[in-house]
Order: sequence, then structure tokens, then C-alpha cells
Amino acid sequence: KVILICDSIGTNPFLTQMVDGLEKVKEANPGLTTTVVESKDTAVWEDNIRAAVTEGNDLIIVAGSAGTDPITTVANEFPEDATYVLIDAESPSENVKSISFKEQEGAYLIGMIAGLTNPTNKFGGVHANENQSSYKWRWGYMQGVMAVRDDVTEDDFIFNYTSSYTDAGKAKELALQQSAAGCGFINAASAVADFGTFEAAQEKKFYTSGQDEDRTDPSNPYIITSQLKDTGVVVEKVITEYLTGTFTTDNEKYGVKEGVI
Repeated sequence: KVILICDSIGTNPFLTQMVDGLEKVKEANPGLTTTVVESKDTAVWEDNIRAAVTEGNDLIIVAGSAGTDPITTVANEFPEDATYVLIDAESPSENVKSISFKEQEGAYLIGMIAGLTNPTNKFGGVHANENQSSYKWRWGYMQGVMAVRDDVTEDDFIFNYTSSYTDAGKAKELALQQSAAGCGFINAASAVADFGTFEAAQEKKFYTSGQDEDRTDPSNPYIITSQLKDTGVVVEKVITEYLTGTFTTDNEKYGVKEGVI
């Protein structure tokens, strides 16, 4: 029995890819029982994970940083009752296998593309938040730009934050402000809210990039690339290793080399 516990899925590719990966493994292994539980409130994460243990799930996969403290607590409480995996965050518990990503590698490549295409020397970024976990996206992007543009310094970057993964209106407003400030390329990194940045790009004719799945679109030529973080591949890999007896509790980080970024 395998269970995936995550945030509200909606149209978030980070989560829909995981569900797709779960389904692929289930199709290949008819004896596998799979469940998806959405934690729509921060208060229910720990309850959901604890319930997954008491209901006899063998492999418990938790997605996202919101599950870090809850899975750590439950795994320390019931270390022998299940196998625990945390994706896209790191748990301090030795009972939890943590899988994180080298997003900075993809962000660096996005930055190189931005540097080679931007007709101005001003670069923008409309991102979801300014916390520590998002630093890799900004830093990689900046370094990639400066690797191909000698005329650009850190002072030539503008970053604003939607504080939301779904507020496309806020993303568009911030992108329009950055465009008015001279940004010829604006890196979109706020999940579903990115569609606001894309709309602004089409109106003001600046270049932009997507995240999580291929956002390039023939009807909007200003979205010129996307950085993919294929969480579905990771879910398939974890479950397959568990079923074949090759699973280890060692923490792992996946990037370009591993075919995930």
C-alpha cells in the first residue's frame, strides 16, 4: 500500500505530475494499492500522515515543505511501522528519506537563454516568495545571465513576489511594473500564477520563461523556454525501488544529470 500526501492539487504541475507517476507505477504493478490524500489545511498534515500509518500503508510519500515537520514527528513516533519519503524538502529525521532538487541548474540555463535573448540590460523575476528555498531559483538565474552578459551586474535585476502560487492578477501587475522599468526578460516562477506574467509578456512584448511543465505556446511567442522539474519521474523511481528491494534511506538530490531538471 502506497499513499501520497500533498497540498491541494488543482492544476499545480508539481503535484499533478506526482499523481501521474503514481498511476503509471500502479498500472505496471496490479498488486499495488495507491491512495492520494490532499491536505487542504496546514493543521491536518500530521493527522493525515499519522492516519496513513495506522491504516497500514507501507510506503508514505509526502510532497512539499509543508509536510516536513509533520512527517518528521510521525516518523520518529512510528519508525518501524512504515517507510517514509519526503519530496522537495529535507527532514532532519534519519527515518525519512528526503529528496530535493538542484533547481539552480535549470535556473542557470534559463539565465543563459535570457542573457542571449534580452535586448535590454534589465532582467526581472516574478516569483512566488522570497524564502530560503526559493533562493536557488534567483541565484541560478542571475549567474546564468551574467555568464553570457558582461554588461550585466546584480544591480540590473528586479525581483517581486506574489506570495501565492495562484494569483495570476498579482503576477501580471508585478510583471507590468518590471516591464515599465525596462526589463526585457522576466523569469516567471510562481506556479499557476505565471499565467499573469505570460499575459503581460504578450501585451508588452518582453520575453519570459515558464516553470514545472512546458509552457511554450504558439499563440504566445514571448514564452521562449520552460524549466521542468519532473516530480512524476521521482515518484516512479521511489516506488519502483521500494518494490524491487533496491530502496535506500539515503537522501538524494536530482538535477540535470539525473534527467529530472
